[in-house]
Amino acid sequence: MAFQKPFLIWLSCIVIAAAQEPAEPGLVIPPQIYVVPGVETHVVLRNAALIPPGKNFEVISCRCEVGELDESGSKWVFNLSEDQTGNYPLVLESNLGSAKTMITVVSGAAGADRDISLLMVGDSLTNASIYPNEVARLLAEPGNPNWKMLGTHQPRRALPGVFHEGYGGWTWNRFNTRWDPGSPQTGKTRSSPFLFLKGGKPQLDWNQYFDQYSDGVKPDFVTFLLGINDCFNADADDPEAIDERIDAVFSEAERLMAVLREASPETEVGICLTPPGNDRDAAFLANYKDGRKRWRWRRIQFRLVDRQISHFSGRKEERIFIVPTSAVIDPITGYEADNGVHPNRQGYESIGREIYAWLKWRLASRPD
Repeated sequence: MAFQKPFLIWLSCIVIAAAQEPAEPGLVIPPQIYVVPGVETHVVLRNAALIPPGKNFEVISCRCEVGELDESGSKWVFNLSEDQTGNYPLVLESNLGSAKTMITVVSGAAGADRDISLLMVGDSLTNASIYPNEVARLLAEPGNPNWKMLGTHQPRRALPGVFHEGYGGWTWNRFNTRWDPGSPQTGKTRSSPFLFLKGGKPQLDWNQYFDQYSDGVKPDFVTFLLGINDCFNADADDPEAIDERIDAVFSEAERLMAVLREASPETEVGICLTPPGNDRDAAFLANYKDGRKRWRWRRIQFRLVDRQISHFSGRKEERIFIVPTSAVIDPITGYEADNGVHPNRQGYESIGREIYAWLKWRLASRPD
């Protein structure tokens, strides 16, 4: 189905222009987006665009053999059946350029009755436990594997059986280095759960983590949803400074994943693309009184996602994959009016559905 008539998606608010010229607009979309029949999924079209303040995003056409444009004209929505499994190109053309992704529709029966374990690692978005709860809810439905979530942390809002390693304010670096000898590790944020004393010094040790906290069970899948705290304070007006910060983030990510790979070579890793923040400037002003506005974070986040796609794509042989969480969360309806970077339930559940769809894709691809 194709939408050919031009329409406009306007920014929801007027943002005061930065002192320097804003970054050049462009389109960035993940190379593959996953859909499970019976699980509502959508691609938020404006998430692909970096729209300078006062400008508009005009979609010339959006074409895909499956799905359709929603009534608002801002999302391509998939409500599909099992006979539509397969791969379908989606092509977006706009006044800011064009972009293409592959929509992969995976059978809802993928991985049925298999035994799997999953570990989710992240910051406050994971600590909120809403998207892990959504993953658990979907996995508990008929046609799914027998699942176990690993982790030491079970916040109050986590459902029974939902564990993870998600802590407010955390970064890749904190998981590699944060150590407080006076703090118990389990369920606390003052020490990384992956660090253990070796020769009097804290060292990353995934094997000991698995032995101590999961009875030696190693995860079939690990997802990482990080990046906000890593990059939030970068200088948005200095592209080189943004890239330097991202380079440092990738160095920390590779360090943590390398030790994981040594301990568990068969584990598949999903790198969740950092979601866009709230599209309301007022939400950032409510949270950050020092002028850290929406347009500032959007430029950083957009560049981060662009770099994440480049850095982590094409690494199937290393069992590293991209989870396209940046494409599916609505920057308006997925956030409350007064929160800049923390989604509401609808936004979190969009993230959870896409992680679930990625898991089903990997289960369909892996031998029994």
